[in-house]
Amino acid sequence: MINERQLIRTMNGCYKKAGYRVGVVKSDDGTRLVICGGDWLVRMEPQAVSNDVKALVVLHTGELPGRAVLAKDKDGTQFLIAGGLEKILRETEETDAEMESAGQTPLQLRGLEIWQGDSGVCQLFQPRLVNIFEEDDGLPDRRMGAQSLCLEGIGGAVYLHPVPVGSADQEQLRYLSGRRWTEMDGKE
Repeated sequence: MINERQLIRTMNGCYKKAGYRVGVVKSDDGTRLVICGGDWLVRMEPQAVSNDVKALVVLHTGELPGRAVLAKDKDGTQFLIAGGLEKILRETEETDAEMESAGQTPLQLRGLEIWQGDSGVCQLFQPRLVNIFEEDDGLPDRRMGAQSLCLEGIGGAVYLHPVPVGSADQEQLRYLSGRRWTEMDGKE
């Protein structure tokens, strides 16, 4: 499920800098509210969107947009090219087929969380972005691929891009990939 307080914090931070995209996306699977920043995307069922999140979108854009817009403090609200947000969501969801189950390890590198896929591959993610998703009553679906980490539960999903790493960090992650770290503390 979506941690509203952390999502609102993240949206406010993005609004003051590069902005975030928001809009309603309709597809064969139904209607969803999509909010996305530079390295994160949140997809929510309309009934799962809280009034606080809706109020923030209205504060930033002047309305609850049906059409995709960019909400940015300095430049104001800008309409996006038709189909742009749908394309981002479609491309993000298409990577799901290439994803494997993943789990959070008890390790950190430079303050970043290390997540590990079933194949052993380790990647780094920003804790503030991982915290947009919080565990709900059921076990969430956690998947990771080369391009993103997907945390999905009741009412929505969060997609995160891994933090780009330098050669020294890549070497450490390769070393860590040789062991199953997700099993050390009982996590999946």
